[in-house]
Amino acid sequence: MSTKILKWAGWSAVVLLLLTTSAIAAYKYDTLACLFVDYSKFVQIDKNVYVSPDTTAQNRTELLSLIAQAKARVIAVYGQYSATPVIIAGRNMNSLGIFASNEYASTKFLPGRAYVVLGPKGHNIDVVAHELVHAQIFEHIGFWGRTLKLPVWFDEGAAMQVDYREKYNLIGIENVKLVGSELQYTWQFFQGDDKQLTHHYARAKNEVHRWLRKVGHKGIIVLLNRIKQGESFDHVYATLYKES
Repeated sequence: MSTKILKWAGWSAVVLLLLTTSAIAAYKYDTLACLFVDYSKFVQIDKNVYVSPDTTAQNRTELLSLIAQAKARVIAVYGQYSATPVIIAGRNMNSLGIFASNEYASTKFLPGRAYVVLGPKGHNIDVVAHELVHAQIFEHIGFWGRTLKLPVWFDEGAAMQVDYREKYNLIGIENVKLVGSELQYTWQFFQGDDKQLTHHYARAKNEVHRWLRKVGHKGIIVLLNRIKQGESFDHVYATLYKES
């Protein structure tokens, strides 16, 4: 391969990255802000873990313990945890500033890196474990695979398997309508009032639980790998269930 072609390929990759980052910045400025956490006033207390400067020594110790417990829960349910998201935590919304507007938590994605932002109401094992599953899925399938190929209901349903908050448990599992294309995209899933959104999470949790009960928790890794190799989500999802 000639030097000119190599240079062209290199510049093309840079341009693509810049365009992607610019698009994300235009849509979600708080996502891009996470990229510059090293240049903020936030304090790094462990590898990839940052806290607002007003976080007490006790709160810092509690946070690191909470993260360790959340990782252990993910491993207990899915058998592994290898993601390395940057975790940004604040005990009040003012201290979080530009990084988030969600009082609980959110996981934000840029090509090559996931960022978990914990708000004042997100310092508990259910929320942290939930967000770590999002980061783990991103680790397996990548930015574009998660963005373009994975239905939002599956991403959220998988995360809900380690989230034991009772309000997301549906009564009468067998009579609940299976999740379909109506909750496939972000704008479909994250809509409505709190009651409707809670129901979306509960339906997604129930559907993924039903699927995993049949295929086994290792089935999610098989699913993500096959999607990454080019197969469609709907095909692999249905095939694994049928063959199990």
